[in-house]
Amino acid sequence: MSVLILLADQRAHPLQPHTIIGRSRACTIQLRDDRVSKAHAELSWNGSCWQLRDQSSRNGTWIDEQRLEPGQVRVLRANQTVSFGAPELSFQLADAGPPRAYAIETASGEALIGTADALTLGAPPAVDIRRQFDDAGEMRWVRVAPTGGAEPVESGAVMRVEQRQWTLHLPDPMGQTRSNPDAIDGLRLLLVRGAGGAPPKLTVFSAQRRIEMGKYAHNRLLLVLAEERLADAELPGAEQGWLHERDVAAALGVAVSTVLTYIKRARDQVEQAGILGARGVVERSEGSGRVRLGIDAVEIQDP
Repeated sequence: MSVLILLADQRAHPLQPHTIIGRSRACTIQLRDDRVSKAHAELSWNGSCWQLRDQSSRNGTWIDEQRLEPGQVRVLRANQTVSFGAPELSFQLADAGPPRAYAIETASGEALIGTADALTLGAPPAVDIRRQFDDAGEMRWVRVAPTGGAEPVESGAVMRVEQRQWTLHLPDPMGQTRSNPDAIDGLRLLLVRGAGGAPPKLTVFSAQRRIEMGKYAHNRLLLVLAEERLADAELPGAEQGWLHERDVAAALGVAVSTVLTYIKRARDQVEQAGILGARGVVERSEGSGRVRLGIDAVEIQDP
């Protein structure tokens, strides 16, 4: 059924094509245990099998009691056991097939699992969700009416059926999945200056998605570092954008300790978005007190 079964209580956790496991609420599968990192590991469908990658977690990821190296990728096969941070946080891959359509009930968290092509909610006359071709010849998910008509429906849609509210999780209708997760060295940043003293707005672009990161105080740090990196564009890449932490603190009007806090928050936010190598968003030159933006593809816009 392309689900992970928690061995402790046999609860089923359906898998999305790109599933992040960790302690953060932003993760696909959230494990509320201090031994689990915020974004601990990722499990991705590459079109033919499930691949597990440790996200440089603090306490490790295991397949059948064999620990993965930080960043290592291993194929996870049916009935293998995988553990995150501690032996009691062990799961089993119930089926190594492709991702299936499923729905999560809001109140209880109950998972209702369909197939790769269909999902039914409720008793007849039920809500029937199917993957089929539309009039233009494109494959898409639709809600089929009892009369035979159909209307498009997207993953993430919320439906109320028989006094219960469900959120739909639907695989890509074209069967396209990301064979490679997003990595820090493939990102582009867009920073929009805040109006009236507001923090800048950050948007991250990868080859596969656009991620709205919002307006946070630590984006002020990223803006200062981005301006310096762009100003040094004519220098060799290894020399671009470096500033001493004291100079960054002066530019922001804060203490150096606040700069270090901003660096941690920026890295944490990128990590929680499921991006590999999140620490690289801000690079530090050990022993010199210098920092810089670790991404050279950056654009700054006025509000």
